[in-house]
Amino acid sequence: MPTTPQPFRPLTTLAAENSDLRYEVGLRGDDLRIAHIAGAGADAAHVHELWLIVGNAAPISLGLITGQETTLATTGLAPGMVLAISLEPTGGSPTGAPTGPVLVTGVIEKL
Repeated sequence: MPTTPQPFRPLTTLAAENSDLRYEVGLRGDDLRIAHIAGAGADAAHVHELWLIVGNAAPISLGLITGQETTLATTGLAPGMVLAISLEPTGGSPTGAPTGPVLVTGVIEKL
């Protein structure tokens, strides 16, 4: 008998004081759902890329955000970690680190 998938639990909102850009992030198991809820998306020559920042370590790319809603796989999230979105060239960061401006951030408060 098929089971109904559990809904995504709200995790954090990614925002910045000087911008109307907003993303809502939810978690279900090891899946993150990133939903674009306000502000302008990336233009045709760019993409938004999601990063995980843990303390002073180098940011880790979790993937590219495509469309109004994107689901990405992740593991090992914990309170205090930061999620950030940068503006990158189409195809994502060519260096494996953010190369464009950080547009919005959000702290994981609790899981």
